[in-house]
This record gives sequence, structure tokens and C-alpha cells, in this order.
Amino acid sequence: MTGFRAKLDYALKHNTFINKMFKFSASLFIKAMGIFVRTDEKAILFSAHGRKYNDSPKAIYEYLISHPEYSDFKFYWAIE
Repeated sequence: MTGFRAKLDYALKHNTFINKMFKFSASLFIKAMGIFVRTDEKAILFSAHGRKYNDSPKAIYEYLISHPEYSDFKFYWAIE
């Protein structure tokens, strides 16, 4: 990384004040968005890194799809 992104990455990792302010502002933004965006109570979002799912998310997903009480739930995958 070079330029602004590298400087931001370094500041977030090494400057505790900037790190805390970034986390606070990001959290505040997400909470504010929650006021305006409607959520689905029967939706479950899984996050995976590198197009794989394993360990706990895999076990949780397999448990949920194998039990009929969760048959009306929707499952979404966010792959990073």
C-alpha cells in the first residue's frame, strides 16, 4: 500500500486515539443507519474470508439447515 491508504492503515494500527475515534464514529454511523434501514428478523448473515467457510460458521450453518424450526430463515454469505 502506498499513499493515503497506507498512512490511514498505519494511523489506525499505531495511534490509539485515532483508533478509538474511528471505531466510535463507525459505530455511531452504523447505529444511525439502523434507524432508517429495515431489517429482516429471519435473516442470518455469515461472513467468510477467502471464499471458504469452516470452523464455527460452518457448524452453525449446518446445524440451522438441518433443523426444521429454521426452515423459514434466509441465509446470506458475505465473502471477503
